[in-house]
Amino acid sequence: MANMTALINKATLKMICDAKSVETSYIADKINCKPSTKIDDWINVASQSLPTFNQAKAIAKCLKIPFAGLYMNPQDVTIKSIPKLTNRRTFPDGFMGNDSALNIAISDLITFRDFFIETKNELKETISSLSISITDNQDAIKLAAEIRAIFNIDLGEQYELPSTRQFYLYVRRKVEEKGVFIHSFSGVDLEVVRGIAIYDDIMPIIGINEKDRYPAMTFSIIHELIDTLIREHLIVTCSEIADEIKDDDLAEWFKNLNPVILPVDEDIQKNVVQVVTTQPKLVDFKQIKSSGDAFLIATAMKHNLIIITEESKESPKKIPKVAESLGIETVNIIELCEKEGKQF
Repeated sequence: MANMTALINKATLKMICDAKSVETSYIADKINCKPSTKIDDWINVASQSLPTFNQAKAIAKCLKIPFAGLYMNPQDVTIKSIPKLTNRRTFPDGFMGNDSALNIAISDLITFRDFFIETKNELKETISSLSISITDNQDAIKLAAEIRAIFNIDLGEQYELPSTRQFYLYVRRKVEEKGVFIHSFSGVDLEVVRGIAIYDDIMPIIGINEKDRYPAMTFSIIHELIDTLIREHLIVTCSEIADEIKDDDLAEWFKNLNPVILPVDEDIQKNVVQVVTTQPKLVDFKQIKSSGDAFLIATAMKHNLIIITEESKESPKKIPKVAESLGIETVNIIELCEKEGKQF
């Protein structure tokens, strides 16, 4: 049987590889097929070449699909194409990775989420949908309290949790209760990716690498949740900051988040006057792009917002000190997580 030809549907194999965005070189490596060009022949409908029965089973295992699915007609296979991705990872210069394993993991996450929704519908159970609304025109303290309340995260309960695993499960449950689908994925090295956020109007997805440690898993939930909250317009920016983004990768990521960009109006311009006249060191004439900081603070003043920044809290020329002098709160990413009741 090992050498028996597998009479699979080549068009179906090609469709699945395309939908999951899997490269033939990845499949060849996983099933130890040499030369790798054999895989190209197996998905080429014009070629007469076919894998052996065992090779076809190995391909199905690699793609994480039922083996019998390779014998089906393409139109009967219910696999969604993975969405357009925004890559925010940082690799050494010149590194060109094969993301096939990651793409398979993303495809699996979407399948698991869809199965979860279908099961809920069949059982006639209510599906929680992430829907967050924040009251406008409130001070920073009230805003932070409202955000903590949204996820029902109680500091007293957190402190009583006996382990990092219990804390991870606690945070996960709290986020899931608000309509986010969280699921672990496998087959991807931690060096490739630790967490994934897939936005959806009904139920956004957060994927967590099962190889990670529990404290890191908790952080990944928080990290990916921030992307989701930006999609839900909980995190905003001002138009001048958006205009300063020149890095192509950062600009693409920012665009894909579809964030709320608050426009400059007369009130904000008046606030800018107050900012730059009381704190002139904020504007550096050697750096044209430094103008955005003043508009960012001025926007926060009008809308009673908390500014998220990684700048030094000690320098009188940086956003934290200037904002503090004007009564505006600033936090870095770690402080934002703590403010939301998420500790790790």
